Amino acid sequence: MNTRYFQAILNEYRRQSRDDDFDYRVARRQAHQADNALVLAWQDMQVEPGSQRPFREQAFTLTYLNHALLSYLSALGAHREENGNRNPEMLLLADAILEALGNASRATARLNQEMKAVLNKIRLLMNQSTSGTGRQQLVLLYNIAEVTQQLTEQAKTFHAGQSAQPAP
Repeated sequence: MNTRYFQAILNEYRRQSRDDDFDYRVARRQAHQADNALVLAWQDMQVEPGSQRPFREQAFTLTYLNHALLSYLSALGAHREENGNRNPEMLLLADAILEALGNASRATARLNQEMKAVLNKIRLLMNQSTSGTGRQQLVLLYNIAEVTQQLTEQAKTFHAGQSAQPAP
């Protein structure tokens, strides 16, 4: 859902007209509902016997990172109508992050290298930017990219731990 929400935010940044943001609002609502469902699932894990919850720590970390990502996405979405202060490279960088987020289920070393390159590029642009909405948008993109990278790393450890578990 975060990927769809991020795509909806970027679509809003690209649109000329601000008359209809229905797709954005639907994607935002679905992302928040999915985040809530993830939190509830993690809470339900807490009442399971210890032997039945081998991935409790990974689940907490994934829940925490997902919530952080959703917060950054929401903040970026809040700036979607302030197009005058946007860095021209912002959408290109956002597209690279969106692709990485979409590919997070197929986490690879190559993807991790691509995200490091995007993070470095955003960091350089942030250092060149003056204060204002454009810089804030770059900071949010940086945070989104960083959390995406952390989610990718956590997904790898989760999948590695899952394959190491004996079959029931």
